[in-house]
Amino acid sequence: MKAKAVIFTGPSAVEFGEVSCPDPGDHDVVVETSTSWISNGTEGSFLRGERIEGDVAYRNGDPWPFPIVAGYQKVGVVNHVGKSVTRLKVGDEVFATIGYVEGLFENYGGQLSLSVSNEEQVFKIPGEEETGIPADAYSGLVLTQVGYNCGARPPVEIGNIAVVFGDGMVGQWAAQTLWWRGAHVILLGRHDDRLARFVETGNLHAGRKTINTYRDSWEEELASALDGKSVDVFVDTVGSIDAINSFLPNMKRF
Repeated sequence: MKAKAVIFTGPSAVEFGEVSCPDPGDHDVVVETSTSWISNGTEGSFLRGERIEGDVAYRNGDPWPFPIVAGYQKVGVVNHVGKSVTRLKVGDEVFATIGYVEGLFENYGGQLSLSVSNEEQVFKIPGEEETGIPADAYSGLVLTQVGYNCGARPPVEIGNIAVVFGDGMVGQWAAQTLWWRGAHVILLGRHDDRLARFVETGNLHAGRKTINTYRDSWEEELASALDGKSVDVFVDTVGSIDAINSFLPNMKRF
């Protein structure tokens, strides 16, 4: 089976071309993609050649991970179901994660026009007529889950202090989840419009505070907000080892 795909052919080299996909099996679903979602962080690092698989960093001497079809989240319409699939049918609007490809560095990817996916990786979504929400709004659900996991997994008690570094979507979802769980959250970022989505005005005592790290005074603002208190949870959503190291002295022991 053939599909169109966004293919990373080398470092910082992208083509739109055709790839081969395996024929669907009994437990597989074929999804005709309408919208796929790009994860700037993950897919960007693959495109730059910074990793070769998952979180495995590229090192000199490793094989280049090219060609590769990156991505892992999309929405579309089911156009085929295997004979053992029972909870989905042709015509369903669905969210799907990775699909299978053949002959590339990895045998899976996301930015595909037709996605052959195991039924466990495909989820029916409610129609727009039921919710008023268009199908493409669901296409970033894995990224949503990343932010939710960041906020849901740390042990948190009401009144604990959490600092979230990065005001992108993962940072927003992490900050909102931690705040919903009762933490006092400081969201650090570089975009006033994004920070305003977390709180227009506020202070740490009220549970939510934002600080723009583009301001020269941001470290003083952070110290003032903490007022000598230790940080219980620190979430880095931008991949900055320097940021992590700088916050370690502020973390509560254990």
